[in-house]
Amino acid sequence: MLIHRIHLIRNNRFVVREYNPSAPQAIVLVHGHDRDGADFAEVAADLSRDFRVIIPDLRFHGLSDATLFDHPAGIADLAQDLHGLMAALDIAQPAILHGHSLGGMIALDYWRQYPGSVKALIIDDAFPHFVEGMRMFDLFAPTVDLAVQARINAKSFANAAAGRVPASVWDSILAFDARPWLPTINVPTLALLGDRGWVDATKLPDVLDAIGTALIPGVRVEMFAHCGHFIALEQSAQWCAAVRHFLDQCGLH
Repeated sequence: MLIHRIHLIRNNRFVVREYNPSAPQAIVLVHGHDRDGADFAEVAADLSRDFRVIIPDLRFHGLSDATLFDHPAGIADLAQDLHGLMAALDIAQPAILHGHSLGGMIALDYWRQYPGSVKALIIDDAFPHFVEGMRMFDLFAPTVDLAVQARINAKSFANAAAGRVPASVWDSILAFDARPWLPTINVPTLALLGDRGWVDATKLPDVLDAIGTALIPGVRVEMFAHCGHFIALEQSAQWCAAVRHFLDQCGLH
């Protein structure tokens, strides 16, 4: 693994974790609110056998700086940061873009701002219509062993206590609604969802319709049983298997 700092992308310094930089196909993994790129250490080790894996710490998060804008920061700004980072990393061909939670919203907004600029999208327990997702799901509740739950909570609580992320970012999450542009997505798309133990197969179509995911043409859905919000941490082997199966089916390997 390489860790390198890229200076002054839109007036902010970013830390990016990179694995297997010589691989021809890049996959970019974007973390959630009050998290950082270290969340993907286990799955990155697996994916890097075949892919160039790029994991940035978002502005205001992790080891990256927290330079403020001259306006309230939101999801659109973080998507623009990501675009600058991807350009600076000199990715030779369109990347596979993955986002967890807030990262998934950033990935969807990235498509809105830069349509056609990615090869595939993976939306990892992120809701195109966030308020509806909050209403229907028990977010942030891992359903795995206590050691993993403690690991997840410790980072989230510590990062929240540090207060680096402006309140405007959370405001933009609450207001997020990608449904108007989801029908324009014309690349393979995978949606990953933890079931929290109650979303059975018969309910899934209604759930996907309510949160907007069903509006993505040809979207593929993978439901993880007895799993909370942090699928890559809670069920890393199953996460890797699902992502690899999707990429193999799409010929992206």
